[in-house]
Amino acid sequence: MKKTSLVLGFMLIMLLALSTSLFAQTTIYVNYNTGNDTSGDGSSGSPYKTFHKGYTEAGSGETIDLTGTFDWTNADETGEDGTRGYVISKNITIQGQAADETIIQAESSEGTASYRVFDIDQGVNVTFADLTIRYGKDNWSIGSGGGIRNKGNLTVNNCDISYNNGQGAGGGIACWGTCLIQNSTIHHNTAKSQGGGLNRNYYGGDGSSAPSASETLTIVNCTITNNSLTQTVAYYSGGGVHYRMGSGSITNSTIAFNTSKNYGGVSVGGWYADNTVDIKNSIVAENTSTEGGEIGANYGVGAINDNGYNVFGLEGSNCPAWASTTWVDGLRFGSTDGTYLLNPDGGGTTTGTLELDSALADNNTANGTQTVAITTGSIAIDNGSNVANGSVSIPATDQRGATRNGTVDIGAY
Repeated sequence: MKKTSLVLGFMLIMLLALSTSLFAQTTIYVNYNTGNDTSGDGSSGSPYKTFHKGYTEAGSGETIDLTGTFDWTNADETGEDGTRGYVISKNITIQGQAADETIIQAESSEGTASYRVFDIDQGVNVTFADLTIRYGKDNWSIGSGGGIRNKGNLTVNNCDISYNNGQGAGGGIACWGTCLIQNSTIHHNTAKSQGGGLNRNYYGGDGSSAPSASETLTIVNCTITNNSLTQTVAYYSGGGVHYRMGSGSITNSTIAFNTSKNYGGVSVGGWYADNTVDIKNSIVAENTSTEGGEIGANYGVGAINDNGYNVFGLEGSNCPAWASTTWVDGLRFGSTDGTYLLNPDGGGTTTGTLELDSALADNNTANGTQTVAITTGSIAIDNGSNVANGSVSIPATDQRGATRNGTVDIGAY
């Protein structure tokens, strides 16, 4: 009898433990429009109101599900430290409803902030999904990254990073640790000297040593457009993306209409930076620079690996011999005329035009991010490859979430 009671008691305890595990809240719901930090409990039916409350209540590894616009200058948002921005110091997923529906901003308008939106500590795993991060401005005395400075392990998916100002490097995002940016639009950000949209920084996540082999900047299915650098003397490079140190890759992305005095689109390396960037199925074209072209490697120390099936504008310094499947508008010290030549280093004679729309638009997006479309007759249509870009698989859908129809196109659209 006693043995039976012990067994039944043990089973009851196990059932209660399983029940607690099954019903433990792993998602904290926050709705700025309808939530309440005092009476809410963070459930979907009774959400909190502020981001800070949601972050405070969420445990490590949990998800904060956001609805609404969250502004660090609102009186009830008390989490940002006034210098670094909002500091993320635990593993967390920050989930919005869509990039055009959920917004997190340092100020209510562009150019008025005195701190960035988010600062991610070393070693922390953070995911941002389906939201917009905007109107941040870094304080040069504490680093760089107008929208986000990441010293941990960051994933950005289906997001819009826009209208941020990096007074040093990385207008939209400064990557010190490891960054995976996918299915996102990085646009209308500014920086002073490096990486108007994105910058893979000189140091790794510890802030004092060179980045490790794993501290890469990986860009997949992204539109990077209308970003710019403001500096015109000394060191300036990469209106769209700059890999200062640390390696990475660019796959099925469109980098266009960015501006820098040197390398308007993509630049790699600088002063002892021995790094490599793999590029495939991507467009780096229609960027503006007064010297150095649209894509190139600084000082001959950084390296670009052309893994083929790309469309490049004006070639800059220290570029490789382009793959036979890559189109180029102008070789080094040349000029551009909008006519792209296939396999220019191999004596190719086939030409074509890019036909890239200059305006960001919804373009039937499924995730709220905008893109620049390629139109009928473009050399980008059906001229990509489904073979991986190094370790990065070619995505089955484009940035909008549209399933590929037959042959892969070049670019994010």
